[in-house]
Amino acid sequence: MKRYARFTVALGLSLLVVAMLGACATTPTPTPPAEKTKIVIVHLTDLTGPYSGTLVHSDKSMHDYVEWTNDNNIIPGAELVARSYNTEMVPANFVTAYKKAMSETPQPVIVLPTGTTGVLAVKELCARDKVPIFYTVANEQVQTEGSWCFGWYPRNDGTIMGLLDYFLENQWDESRPPRFAYATWDNPYGRSIVTDGAIDYMKSRGVEFMGEVYIPQVPSDTMPLALQLKDWDVDVAGGFAFASSYQVFVKDLDRAGIRDQITLLTGCDLVLGQLREFVGPLADGVLHADININHSSEWPQYWQDKFFADGGEEKDAMAYNYGLALASGAVEVLRIAAEDVGAENIDGQVCYDTCFNEIKDFYGYFTVPNTFGDTSHSGHGLISMDYVRVLTLEDGEITNLEDLQYCPDVWPGGKDVVK
Repeated sequence: MKRYARFTVALGLSLLVVAMLGACATTPTPTPPAEKTKIVIVHLTDLTGPYSGTLVHSDKSMHDYVEWTNDNNIIPGAELVARSYNTEMVPANFVTAYKKAMSETPQPVIVLPTGTTGVLAVKELCARDKVPIFYTVANEQVQTEGSWCFGWYPRNDGTIMGLLDYFLENQWDESRPPRFAYATWDNPYGRSIVTDGAIDYMKSRGVEFMGEVYIPQVPSDTMPLALQLKDWDVDVAGGFAFASSYQVFVKDLDRAGIRDQITLLTGCDLVLGQLREFVGPLADGVLHADININHSSEWPQYWQDKFFADGGEEKDAMAYNYGLALASGAVEVLRIAAEDVGAENIDGQVCYDTCFNEIKDFYGYFTVPNTFGDTSHSGHGLISMDYVRVLTLEDGEITNLEDLQYCPDVWPGGKDVVK
């Protein structure tokens, strides 16, 4: 009887073990989620220096856009990482920051250095390392043969000529030729608009070219420049500068008694809302070339909520959009690349090829379309746009005057060069 009991217990245990083994055999083991490939982009910018009042907003929005990208799985198989480095707009600091970024793992596949100063500082290093540069910079020093610099921007000199064309066709109504002068930043970015091609172009349009004056990067007194324009009896002046510097010049034009006599043409990086805050009604009438959204009401509700919840002010909306625009371009390139070759295979060369060959009529958070790879224009296919939106301030309100204003291609070999 005891033997039978022991047998029964043993049999029961054996059946239980078999059942458990069967259950193990038929119940699938949960598969851990696939680990995503980390892809790095870096932003070399000014977070504490003379232009930080504008650039901290674009840096923040770039990080916000990266967060949104990851939350919504926009780049399949990838976790996008953004790293920012503070350069205070000193060329040597750009080089140091770039080398530090390249020493880290994983290395960046796209570099975003601020402005012409930053791009020129790392241009040769990026070409050597085969890491493309994405930024809103397009001038003859940057998009040279063999360059890895993609300009999400119209040509700098052509931008001012496009605004001048708008002025001639819509605002100038006197019988005599208008007198034009450059009043622009004294740095590579500001000086990039002053080219032989642009001067020849304006002369072909019947404009009298008077000369150029240069605004210091951090000016305190620009009255001598204003008086020079007064001596030339200038009607229209074109320049590239951030609002924080340009405002000094605008106030000095007023002190010289000629602000209301001159139409000012300003480049894409000047934030109209900031200029309005600095100079008030003196900003009215500026003709501004725009590739960015200037007012938060044009954003989807998500970005409006994000911007204001984090303490954003309307005057800085365009500066915030600047980062959204650049980040949206970089993310689109990475999204396409991940679909084409897999996130784990993305490197700088893949990003270059994807941007050059596959970015066509892309808007993102720009206001005009971006297309790369068009070698029928100057710039070796590395410039994405030929148009700007023309804005002005009327009674302090940002007003859209023209959605797509053509910017002439007046670089050597360009289709609009005066023969």
